Amino acid sequence: MCGFVGQINVNQTEINAESLSRAAKHIVKRGPDSQMQWQSKGAAFAFNRLAIIDLDPRSNQPFLDASGRYVIIFNGEIYNHNEIRPLLEAKGYAFRTSSDTEVVLYSILEWGELAFDRFNGMFAIALWDTVERKLLLARDRMGVKPLYVDMSVSGSLRFASTLGCLTFLEQTNHELDTEALGFYFRNLYVPAPHSALKNVIKLPSGSVASYTANGNFEYHTWWTPQMAATRGKRCQTEPETLEQLNDILRKAVKYRLVSDVPVGAFLSGGVDSSLIVAHMQALVSGSAKTFTIGFEETTHDESPVARAIAEHFGTDHTELILTSNDLLAQIDGLSVAYDEPFADVSAIPTLLVSQLARTQVTVALSGDGGDELFGGYPYYRHSIQYQPFQKLPQLVRNGLSGIGKYIPYPSLAMGLCALQSHDTASLLAFMRSASKGVDWNELLLIAPLDTASLFRRVSQWRSGNTPAIQAMAMDLATYLPDDILAKVDRASMAHSLEARNPFLDKHMLEFALAQSDSILWDNQVSKHLLRKSLAQHLPSSIVNLPKRGFAVPIRSWFRSTLREFVGDFASSSALKGDPILNDSAVDKIVGQHFSGSHNHENLIWAIIQYQRWKETYKIL
Repeated sequence: MCGFVGQINVNQTEINAESLSRAAKHIVKRGPDSQMQWQSKGAAFAFNRLAIIDLDPRSNQPFLDASGRYVIIFNGEIYNHNEIRPLLEAKGYAFRTSSDTEVVLYSILEWGELAFDRFNGMFAIALWDTVERKLLLARDRMGVKPLYVDMSVSGSLRFASTLGCLTFLEQTNHELDTEALGFYFRNLYVPAPHSALKNVIKLPSGSVASYTANGNFEYHTWWTPQMAATRGKRCQTEPETLEQLNDILRKAVKYRLVSDVPVGAFLSGGVDSSLIVAHMQALVSGSAKTFTIGFEETTHDESPVARAIAEHFGTDHTELILTSNDLLAQIDGLSVAYDEPFADVSAIPTLLVSQLARTQVTVALSGDGGDELFGGYPYYRHSIQYQPFQKLPQLVRNGLSGIGKYIPYPSLAMGLCALQSHDTASLLAFMRSASKGVDWNELLLIAPLDTASLFRRVSQWRSGNTPAIQAMAMDLATYLPDDILAKVDRASMAHSLEARNPFLDKHMLEFALAQSDSILWDNQVSKHLLRKSLAQHLPSSIVNLPKRGFAVPIRSWFRSTLREFVGDFASSSALKGDPILNDSAVDKIVGQHFSGSHNHENLIWAIIQYQRWKETYKIL
C-alpha cells in the first residue's frame, strides 16, 4: 500500500524535483517505509511505500524492468499474484523479486489491458514506456484505490493518489469546479469523474487511461458490473446460494490474510464485519485481532454487541470508548486526511478506529460493499414502497410533495416530499440528498443541477429489474467508490494502515451480480442472505439486530458545543464572495437548524468541510 505522484511533460522539459518531493511529502503517511523518486527526459515519479508483501528493498518503487525501458508505480495489492507468476514464467519472464509489483508490470507487458481482468485485488497503476513515451493509468474494478489526473497545465499531465497532493506541484493555478461542488453539496461527496478542481478528474473505477507523446489523453472502462454478471454462476435455490456465498467469502478472506506484517479486522457489530471475522477466526492460528470503537452516548454505541461477537468467536479484541471531546478533536485533521471536500461525518470514527488498529496491525479487513451488493440500506425498500405512487399524475404527486414541506413529522414529511420523484434515479437523488427541506436554487449560485442525471448515467445490471436492484446498482457505481471506499482509504492511510475488502473480491462481485432479483432481494429483511450465512456462526439474537452504522451526534453538537464553530465557517460573514453558496441562504439554513425547526446537520457539515478545505489548500 502506498501513495504516489507523477508528471509527464510533452516537450521533455526537466521537472522540478523539489516540487515533486514537496508533493510526495504531503502523502508520506500513505507510505512511510521508503520514499523514492525516478526522473528522466520530462518524466518523473515519486513513490512512498507502506511495505506489506515482500519487504525486500528490491521491491521498492518506482520499479524498472530489467531493460530499463518500463517504469511502474503501483498502489494496492494483487492477492492472486502468486497464481499469475507461473504463467508469466512459462512465457519467459524472469523475476527478481517476490512482489506483486513485478507481476503487475510483466502482466501488462504480456497481455495489455486484458491483464487487469486477471488481477484479483485493488490497485491504482501508472506505467511509463520511456521509448514510445506513453503513459498508462488504471484503476481497480470498484475504485478502492484512488487516482487523480491533472490536465490544468498545457503540455503537461500530472497524476497522484490524492487531489491535495497535486496542489503542491509547480505552476499550479487551480480553480474550483462549480458543477462538481454542486454535486458535492447535494450528495456529500464529489462523484467521479469530477473533482473539486477544474481540469482535474478522478479516473473512474474500472477505467484505464493513456497519455501519449503528442499530449493526447483518453480513458475508457475495462470493467463494468454487467461484465461481472455474465461471468458469475446464477444459483437456483437459496441453499445453493448460501453454499456458494460461504465458499467465495471464505476464499476472499483467506486471500486477504496473506501478508508479511500483522493483520486484524474492524468489528463494528454489524452483519458484514461479523461475517468476515467469523471466517477470519476460522482461518488463522490463534486469536484474530479485532478492533471496535464505542461512544459514551448509548444511542450511538454498538461496542457491547461487537464485544459479545468477539467473545463468541474468541478474538483478541481491543475497544476504545470515545467521548464527544475525542470526536471533536479529530475535526481539525479532517481537511488534511480528506484532501477533497468530503462530508460523510462517519469519517471521524473511521479515522479513530484506523488509529486504534494501527497500534497493533498494519492491515485491517473491512466489511465495505456488503450493503451495496446484498441490499443493506433502508431506502432500497422505500424505493419499492414508492413505486405504486409513481403511477399517480405528476400534478397530484407535486401537490402532496408540497404539503410535505410543512409537516413537522420528519419521516412522513420525507415520504411525501419523495413523491415528486418520477423514477428510481430521481428517488435515489432525493434520498441521497444532504438535506431534504432545502431550496437548492436559492442556496446555490450556480446553474440548477439535475442530480438524478448523475445516477441515470450509471449503467444498469440488466433490464426489467426492481427499483431496489436498480438503486443498489447506482450505489455500486457512485456512493460506494466515491463515499464509502474514499472514506476508508483516506482514514486508514492517514494512519499508515492498509484496509482490505473481502466483499469486493473479483469472484464475490461476479457471484453477487449474477443472482436473480428473487434470490438477492427480500422485501422484509435487509441483507437476508448475509444474515442467514451469519446465523450459521452466531445466535439469532445478535444476527437480527438492526443496522446503525457509525452515527455521530453532530445534530446536537451544532446546537450546543459547536454552535460558535458553525458560525466561524457557515455564515454570511465567513462565506462572503464565495462563488457557489448564497451567503444569506446559508444564514437561513443555519438559523433553521439552531431553532430546531429543521435538521440540516449534513448540509451544514458539508459547508464547513468545504470552507476548511479551501483554507487548507489555499483554494479561492
